[in-house]
Amino acid sequence: MTDLHAIASFVQSKLKDLLDKPTSAWPKEIQDTLKTDHLGPRVMEQQELRLRLSHGIACGRRQWYLHNEPQKQTNQSPGLVQLCKFSIGDLWEAYAHALLPHCMPDGWTYHDTDDHEVAIDDVTGHLDGVMVHKNGDVIIVDAKHTSEFRIKKWANGMPDWEWGYRAQATNYMWAVQGAIARREWPFGGSRVIGFLWPASYSQKFGLWDVAVGWAYESDQELKSYGKQVLRQYHDARTKTNPPQRWSESNICRYCDFRDYCKGDLR
Repeated sequence: MTDLHAIASFVQSKLKDLLDKPTSAWPKEIQDTLKTDHLGPRVMEQQELRLRLSHGIACGRRQWYLHNEPQKQTNQSPGLVQLCKFSIGDLWEAYAHALLPHCMPDGWTYHDTDDHEVAIDDVTGHLDGVMVHKNGDVIIVDAKHTSEFRIKKWANGMPDWEWGYRAQATNYMWAVQGAIARREWPFGGSRVIGFLWPASYSQKFGLWDVAVGWAYESDQELKSYGKQVLRQYHDARTKTNPPQRWSESNICRYCDFRDYCKGDLR
């Protein structure tokens, strides 16, 4: 079985080595990629209000609102601080996709999937990139700009299931495995084995710190979870009222519907 921890640690080490060097010392291919493909002007658009794979299944009630009453979200338009965070995240994503082809272990190839769309039923999502091994293994890659806390937590490449990360990883793993089975997958490989998050934290003076989190589900867990996803998506589209509200937890603090959900007695 592929050792995801070892792969995450290898990629993390290679990324750190490159980021410790001045950009002028990077391979010409990286410099050309950044100049031509990624660092042009970016227009920050409001995200479409609808159910997506990245929302996971952390709360069926939130899924119901996303599908039926998305206008009830607390913050529909990002403020200036949020836009700045998005811009930094876009910059890191560009750097990650330029650097990652030069950070692969033996036998692995990195593909920038250019927002390739995958789906579970009619709920869609877009992929950042994938790693494909010559033996057919596939690892999904999602670059993130995150907090100093999470960078330190991921320093040893350990998995992190907080706040929807597991849901996001498993949804995409299930969706890609389905695309492979239907022969609708253009990037090669035959079996999804895991998920990597190359995550950055921008420090003072323009320096970057980076860590790589990883996730794995057994085939049995993936199938079981996929059935839960399909059931919850079906309920979100067919039920007249949202599911019963949970007792409030830390997850609720970060929910876009937290204010409306508390007052909704359905």
